[in-house]
Amino acid sequence: MESATGSIAVPCIYPNNGSWSQVISKFSHWTRLRTPTSILQDRIQNMTQYYDIINSLPRQLILCALDKITSPPPTLLKRLTPRNLAQIHPTVVSLLPRTSCRILLNALKSEAQFVAELPQQRRFALLDALVQCLNSGGTMSTTEKLVNLGLLTPFLQGATYQVLSQNIMRQSVEQVTSYCYPQETRLLLAQLLQAPQAFRSPTLWTSSLMERLDRLVPLLPVSTLQSLSTTAISSQWVIQILSEENRWRKSPLGNACTRAENATESQDSMQRQRTLLKKSSLTSGSGPECNILRDSIVSAWGVDLLLAMAPTDFMDCLEVIGQDPFISTSELALLLGKVLQIAGPPSKLSNLVLMRLGRLATQFTENQLRQVSLEDWHVMEVFGKQKEWTVNKLKILAGGFMSANSVAAQALDSLYLVTLGHALCGLPAEDMGQIQASEFCSAVMYLGQLALQCTEQQLHALTRLCTRSGMFGAVSGWTEEVFLEMGSVAAGLDDMELSSLVLQQIQGLTPLAVSLIQPTKFAVSFSAQQLRMFSWSQAIIVTDQQKKLLDTEQLEALILVLNEYGGSQIYKAAKSHAVRCSLCAPLHLSVLICIYATCRDQSLPSP
Repeated sequence: MESATGSIAVPCIYPNNGSWSQVISKFSHWTRLRTPTSILQDRIQNMTQYYDIINSLPRQLILCALDKITSPPPTLLKRLTPRNLAQIHPTVVSLLPRTSCRILLNALKSEAQFVAELPQQRRFALLDALVQCLNSGGTMSTTEKLVNLGLLTPFLQGATYQVLSQNIMRQSVEQVTSYCYPQETRLLLAQLLQAPQAFRSPTLWTSSLMERLDRLVPLLPVSTLQSLSTTAISSQWVIQILSEENRWRKSPLGNACTRAENATESQDSMQRQRTLLKKSSLTSGSGPECNILRDSIVSAWGVDLLLAMAPTDFMDCLEVIGQDPFISTSELALLLGKVLQIAGPPSKLSNLVLMRLGRLATQFTENQLRQVSLEDWHVMEVFGKQKEWTVNKLKILAGGFMSANSVAAQALDSLYLVTLGHALCGLPAEDMGQIQASEFCSAVMYLGQLALQCTEQQLHALTRLCTRSGMFGAVSGWTEEVFLEMGSVAAGLDDMELSSLVLQQIQGLTPLAVSLIQPTKFAVSFSAQQLRMFSWSQAIIVTDQQKKLLDTEQLEALILVLNEYGGSQIYKAAKSHAVRCSLCAPLHLSVLICIYATCRDQSLPSP
């Protein structure tokens, strides 16, 4: 039976609230009854008209189906977004024909941030597969490989990157200055730039060469930066480099690259930038003007130069200073001191100044914080977004805001809860239990994105609100989507609930929630079998304190997930391929598109 459009007329079975696995099960049963295999396969070959809507399918369904396709046709590759293409298994990529490989390569190069977001081992495997695919005839030169890969080159494994880059760095260095360099590649890049056959010793570098190297210079080790000649480093050039770096970090690729850094790497990056500043004349005299600082990387200037800024410039740039994530706690305290010198004591600070403080606000003493007016919602919203408060300060924030607005815990609606943000953890667990469940569940999608500093008792009280009848119900019935919505709050589930989680539910546990689970509870809750269902991004976030309490079998399960090179950051649950793709059954992606398209057509009103 066929529809008017010539596609197979399938029943409209996609769920409103149900699971996609139920849909696939029903569709698989329907096809066995109604459609001979040969006819179904013929129809699949003519499904190209539906490829345009593929990217509107549920994300997990797409990833699962991609895991099943061993030879994706070029038409499908052209329609998939780079975000989805980055999830194609490296083994499949290595077997693609060169035409398909170039389609994949061009798409990934157009939005390389999705490659930067992949786990390291998966990234290495994908790029190695691309090189193998492109060079299937064995005729590509080193230069051709580098040109073809373009800004994906730094994502190669170290040895491969060195082979491709070492002989042509001198001629083509201008082409690679805007690339993302993960830590392992940055170190190799530094070696290549300092090699005698490249640009001679860094002590002999001239200003013209520095301009060629551009933002690659701050990627060099601190010791190398200290050896550079001061005559080659002008103040104007340093300001330009910091400005370019700031703009690059705001680009999609730069943002993904920066977020992939760990705390040590971020600190190291800041130290290299400060070293470069010290080599120029910028560290002498007064601090930067606000228009220069606003277009630069604030933390690179260091606290001494920021404190040396003119009062007007400092206050004009207060919001930019308060938003910098890399300024240390001790430096924040000094900068807040300058604010109080200029604007007066905490009780006299205007709402406009308070809203601009950002991270600086976390350095108020407890007595100072009690003097701050917390009635204004905009002020509380800014304070609630900061995560560096102490436990006592969280209590002062929550109590001050609720007292100033004459509202009790049971009267807090979703807007109040979102405004409190991190300060929600300043409420006693008993008060949390009095919050209206419907209001909290409306706000939990936002609150669940925060690394809440709540106690175990507080988080548990919050989860009980969502398990009530009429809300999300019993945890045993929670779907993957519910766990994703709960976010970090799911860390408050008790050990019995966590130990009963099945594959689909574990897939919904966010890495943030995993990291916030109390170590003892983590060890007694998750069996080795459950840990093998973790994704790479869940396994990598497990804390040292959590690992210390795991037994040998549990640790081996975690190591298995982390070492499996094919691990996907978003969708990879267990070692078994059948388990990993339990949502897909034996169906191809084209069939899923057919379901979606037919159901959508049936739901549209007649013209």
